[in-house]
Amino acid sequence: MRKYKYDLGTDDLIYFGANEAFAAGVAAYNRYSQLAHISPPFLRAGDTGRVVETGKKWRQGFEVAGRMRLKEALIIPEEKGYNNSLHGIQNCPAHSDEPSDNAQAIWLSRFAPNITARLNAAAPGSTLVDEDIPMLMSICSFESLAHYRTSKWCNVFSEGEWQDFEYWSDLEKYYNTGLGNPLGRVQGVGWVNELIARLTHTPVNDTTTTNRTLDENPETFPLGKNMTMFADFSHDNEMNAIFATMGLFGRIEMDEEGRSESSVALEPGDAERGIQSPLNMIPPAGVDQRGDESSSIRRRTWKEMDPDHPDPHRQWVASHLVPFAARLVIERLECVVPTTSSSSSDGGSSTSTGLNTTEAVRVLLNDAVVHIPGCTKSERMLGSGVCALDVFLELQSYARSGGAGDWEKCQEQPENDGQRRKRK
Repeated sequence: MRKYKYDLGTDDLIYFGANEAFAAGVAAYNRYSQLAHISPPFLRAGDTGRVVETGKKWRQGFEVAGRMRLKEALIIPEEKGYNNSLHGIQNCPAHSDEPSDNAQAIWLSRFAPNITARLNAAAPGSTLVDEDIPMLMSICSFESLAHYRTSKWCNVFSEGEWQDFEYWSDLEKYYNTGLGNPLGRVQGVGWVNELIARLTHTPVNDTTTTNRTLDENPETFPLGKNMTMFADFSHDNEMNAIFATMGLFGRIEMDEEGRSESSVALEPGDAERGIQSPLNMIPPAGVDQRGDESSSIRRRTWKEMDPDHPDPHRQWVASHLVPFAARLVIERLECVVPTTSSSSSDGGSSTSTGLNTTEAVRVLLNDAVVHIPGCTKSERMLGSGVCALDVFLELQSYARSGGAGDWEKCQEQPENDGQRRKRK
């Protein structure tokens, strides 16, 4: 490290990331090629440089795999005063980073001081402070990917220290635009309402972050049964807000004795029936869960992520949810379901069987099937991770209500309007 020199750029899409985006485009075509030839995907992207470039590389991968040409992505400005469902923070002036700053500061005070002392002792004359430690640790991943070789910084820290750093990162995402921030999940409402419009082939019904001029124009927001694929390119903070809006997961689940549980929503016997969930996500408090599909969830209480004590069984792990090149996919399915009907007459009774089709939704996050809380009954009928469309739509009551009053709070003038809100 004596001759180390920092040489990374700022806010650039690195070569490794460009390759990931290209590969994701190839994979998307290979998985959905039949749909692509009915109607090519419609693309949108926020106008941050690396986001635009990611969209271009994805499009190129899709084109190469499918031997077809796609229209360039619709670029939506990311500037204050311009509605953009791909960048909700610009439309929520009252949003504050204070919850994430406070949570991270608490955890930093627990794990960083020993590291700071060790590094200062190893480098006489250095004046590192605790706040420098996460920044130095961040260099490991960025430098390794930028140079295609492991950064020397990766070996400076122990495995336990890396686990501590991981939790520091988890707290930032959870308390910034996740459920830990009072104005976090409302930033995903606009995109979820656009998703509902795409799933139901109906006009967008939203008064939050969507751009009405764009969404009411079929050239900039096409709808209809002939449209089969859409691809939006955005930021990890926006994805966190969307997870929270959709109720996919958030708080740590606790049993009646206060012990955390790593499995939620699955009921006795589900595993034997093949109902499994690689990402078994849970709903925020207040989400209306109905009937048999929510009975196992209703019996539980909720606990925020504790800045003092990491839960080893927590499900909010940023490196799993929003790694580099994170991908959230929502599939609209048509499923065949066996039916049984009975009839009786004077001559006796009879039973007949048949097949019906039902519309459904499946969510994939980084290629893992996501269990949708409230859809356990649907899963028993339709398969692992598959939720009946009408049930899924009803579960999106927070988005359909326009954020249940949170959007109005977003527009309140912050106490210090001149304070700069840093984005990580």
